[in-house]
Amino acid sequence: MTAANLDAFDLASVPLDGEIHEDVLSQLIRVDTWDNPFLAMCSSGRKVGNPYYSWTTRDYAPAVLTGQLIDGADAGANESRTGIRNGNHTQILDKVLRVSEGAQSANTIVSANELALQIQERGVELQRDISAQLCSNNASIEGTSAVAGQTAGLNAWLNNRNIEDTANTGVIASVASVGGSTDGGWPNRVGNTVPGRDYTGVTPGAITETKLKDVSQSIYEQGGNPVKVLARPALVRKMSEFFFTAGARIATLEGKVDQSEKGGLNAQGRVNVWINDFSAVTIIPDRNLIIADSATASDTVFVLDPAQLRKVDYQALRINNLAKTGTADNRQLVWYGGGQVDAWPLCGSVVDIDATLAMTV
Repeated sequence: MTAANLDAFDLASVPLDGEIHEDVLSQLIRVDTWDNPFLAMCSSGRKVGNPYYSWTTRDYAPAVLTGQLIDGADAGANESRTGIRNGNHTQILDKVLRVSEGAQSANTIVSANELALQIQERGVELQRDISAQLCSNNASIEGTSAVAGQTAGLNAWLNNRNIEDTANTGVIASVASVGGSTDGGWPNRVGNTVPGRDYTGVTPGAITETKLKDVSQSIYEQGGNPVKVLARPALVRKMSEFFFTAGARIATLEGKVDQSEKGGLNAQGRVNVWINDFSAVTIIPDRNLIIADSATASDTVFVLDPAQLRKVDYQALRINNLAKTGTADNRQLVWYGGGQVDAWPLCGSVVDIDATLAMTV
């Protein structure tokens, strides 16, 4: 204390945290916001009654020019068609939280109910985990008493639908129709322990407009509507930067210019709708996507017909009240389910991408 007066520094220096109230905002500031673009695309109406679930797909025969008949002639050979049965295994994802009675009784800054807040926050994280799993390259694995079940992710389903850039050759993978294909997915209960895409020896290259068009064309020709492109934010930026350049050969780049609050102009610096020969495609960044293969730094851009995507529930997301331990209340958030691509040839992807390279034609 100074000789002349008592000042604020004197009050703050009193032992045991001083005599001045702390000024702390009674509001939780989130480091990140929550959205889930992929799950928002998925239909979530399927409830299955078995850890292994399946569905059947059929396609139409292509148009032909040899259908002429002579008047009075007998009917031709049988042209009936069958489809293929696809299947996938479910898996369990969870989040566990343990909150003591003391923590629940504490007069905290951000919540009157810490247990409820923890449940809400872990629920958001679990939804993110579900999205990442359903988009992954993970294989379909049958669960046993000793092995955890695993659902095949989108990248695995689309393996033979990808437009590949293996060792920068730009080779286009073969495309099979639904009716005649035995590839893609796992039509038996055993599953497949090999991931959908083998990245061994892959040297990733740049994303190109040509490859995006090739995937879009293939999806369209087989009856799909490729209206969504989903990718990690770094790749969405590369696409937007490319479509804003003269090299993109865009006939007309349209942009809406609005007046700002102070009378200036808002700069438009992104392209989020790409109109190609087959559809108007919305380009969507998804912060929940995980790089396809970290060892080779290979990334993926999905080209999707959202009508083909499902989140399947064996047991919907729920909260289990675990046994109390001491003075702690314990909860487990659990989801038991999987993913489904109804007709997987109607979705596709560009794979083996180096997200640090600029997009090209």
